[in-house]
Amino acid sequence: MSGLTVPKAPNSAGRVARAPNLSSLASSALGEGIEDLGKTMLDVGTTLENDRLDREMQRHEVDLARDVNDLRLEIEQIGDPDAADAAWQNGVKGLRARYEAPDEDGRPRVDPKNSERFGLAFDSLTDSVSYSLGRRSLGLRQSQREANWISYAHEATVAASTADPRQRDELIAMGDRQIAAMLAAGAIDPAEAEKRRLGLRADVSNARAIQAISDDPDAFIAELDGGGFTGLEADTRARYRTQAERAIEARAKEEARELERAAEAREKEVGDRLKSMTEIMLAGREAVDEKFLATPEAQAHPLFAETMAARQLREDGVDLKSMTPSQIDALIAGERTKKLKEPYQLKKLELLEDALAAHEKGYETDPIGYRQDLGLQVTDLPELDPADTSRFSRALEFRFLNAEQLVKEGFTRDIRMLSNAERDELNARAGVDADPAERLALAKAIIGSDPGAADHVIGQVEDPVFAHVAGLLEDGGSDRVAQDILRGQRIIAEKTVIMPPEAERKDEAYLVLRGYFAGVPASEDIEASVLAAADALYASRVRQQAPDQDVDGAEYRRAVHEVLGGTIDGRDKRGGLQDIRGAMTLLPAGVKARQVEDALGELSTNLSGARTPADPQGYSDMIASGRPRAETFLTPDEARERGKARLQRISLSGGLPTFDGFMIHPEDLRQAQVRAVGPGRYRLWLDGEYALDHTTGAPYEFNMFQLLREVGQ
Repeated sequence: MSGLTVPKAPNSAGRVARAPNLSSLASSALGEGIEDLGKTMLDVGTTLENDRLDREMQRHEVDLARDVNDLRLEIEQIGDPDAADAAWQNGVKGLRARYEAPDEDGRPRVDPKNSERFGLAFDSLTDSVSYSLGRRSLGLRQSQREANWISYAHEATVAASTADPRQRDELIAMGDRQIAAMLAAGAIDPAEAEKRRLGLRADVSNARAIQAISDDPDAFIAELDGGGFTGLEADTRARYRTQAERAIEARAKEEARELERAAEAREKEVGDRLKSMTEIMLAGREAVDEKFLATPEAQAHPLFAETMAARQLREDGVDLKSMTPSQIDALIAGERTKKLKEPYQLKKLELLEDALAAHEKGYETDPIGYRQDLGLQVTDLPELDPADTSRFSRALEFRFLNAEQLVKEGFTRDIRMLSNAERDELNARAGVDADPAERLALAKAIIGSDPGAADHVIGQVEDPVFAHVAGLLEDGGSDRVAQDILRGQRIIAEKTVIMPPEAERKDEAYLVLRGYFAGVPASEDIEASVLAAADALYASRVRQQAPDQDVDGAEYRRAVHEVLGGTIDGRDKRGGLQDIRGAMTLLPAGVKARQVEDALGELSTNLSGARTPADPQGYSDMIASGRPRAETFLTPDEARERGKARLQRISLSGGLPTFDGFMIHPEDLRQAQVRAVGPGRYRLWLDGEYALDHTTGAPYEFNMFQLLREVGQ
């Protein structure tokens, strides 16, 4: 406690201190003054002390309000009411203890003079908060009871759906006890308690009813009629009865459908078995389980008659797979004349008609694929080996022989070597997207087979450039040119080269072709394939041309000449398209126009009976030696016979050329043009018509290579 320092005794002016005379001082005016001063000082001190205590109490009230509020917030975070109450009581005790404990200096935090006042404030504040928290705890307890009831009602309902009667009674009894406890605790009133008791019984009965309808609707109706499901209202029981009756009807329908499905499955199984037996019998073989045909199950099946018909055909020695459509048609005609004694005989006729329809469709649309499906003998095409194409070529030759045989036997009207699937695969391998080296190997494999087979397969190729390359190789063209063409086609397709304008390319091509293909069947397609091949060859050789650069005329004309099978070595032009007797003629590789003209001229000389050396080589040697002899020349008749013999030897048929029914005149042969009609095959053309073969009446055709060998190079 703070205080003032005041004098305790008066001063004496004397030399010796003496005790004052208090009695006299007290009665004096000075004494009264001192007394008043003392009272004043006491009042001031008391006021200051009270002020200090008030300020201290105010600070404690602020701290207490904050601490109690923090404790309240902490307690409100606790969801369990019991835990919250315990935490509150412990928190209040701890808080009071902190305020009553001494501070760091050892002095009490609350002045003893404020102890009573602080205690009243502490109790008042904590009591008010305790009331608020108590209401909250009460609400939590009631809510917890409600949550417990909801959980129990749910679990009891779930369990009741499959529980036996005794267990369901126990579940209801446990629920009643929970309801009674809630009523006793004041959580619900009597009306709510009764609602919950009725609701529990309704829920249990409802769950049980739903499960019973699903599991056994018959048992549900029996239990319902026996007084069960008392918790359900009347309209609910009626509705559930209807559901159960519908479930019974649906189950009966499903059982009937299941029986139908089983019967259908069995019928299909029997049908598949009969179909398999039919196929085996039609192939002329005996099935392992033909005893099955004697069973009532087999005989009642719709396919039984067809199987019996197949067996009859087998016993008659009929192999439908290997018969031609006309042979099957003859069988049908014979079968229609027979009188029907057994039901299967009608099926026999239907079976033959089906086989005929299948044959006609198969051999018309895909004869090779159809025979493969029938399991008949068809030569397999091996995988193409670019390093050795001979196996593939031989297989094509056998296929061609097979195809010819099919035509001869009446299976097909024309030659078909490949199945539709094989044709598609051929076009995929021959297409521009395939590797050029593999395409070249395929082309060589094709032309390495029989010429007829090669022509047929080439005709199946959709890519005109590949078909042209194959034809070029077949006519003796070089592998280098063929590969350059295929590589150039790929370059153009990938757009890695800029080609000159099409009009410029056509102008240059015309200088070589000069309308050669005009009037030829499919001339536009042929010329288009030649130009496409020339474009490809040109592209493979002129890849760095600028976009605005004109066509290299000489190079493009050379490309056109080479794709036609020709070669150019300086001024020496061989093969390809050349002028013979004023007409453009396509010559085999390596052949000069001058050679052809000289050979035809010599034949004309022979036919005219002109003076001809008997031994051309000996005559040449004689001229070189300067010693002429009369016997070195043929007589006119001998010369004419030599000419005829030569014309026959170079002919593909061994015949002689004629015009208007007469042997060709020497002058006609001298003026006749030659026209290519196939690899190495040529005809004689004069005044708008072909010379005819005197043995066949068809156009006379000769072999160019044989001509040059026969007459001389």
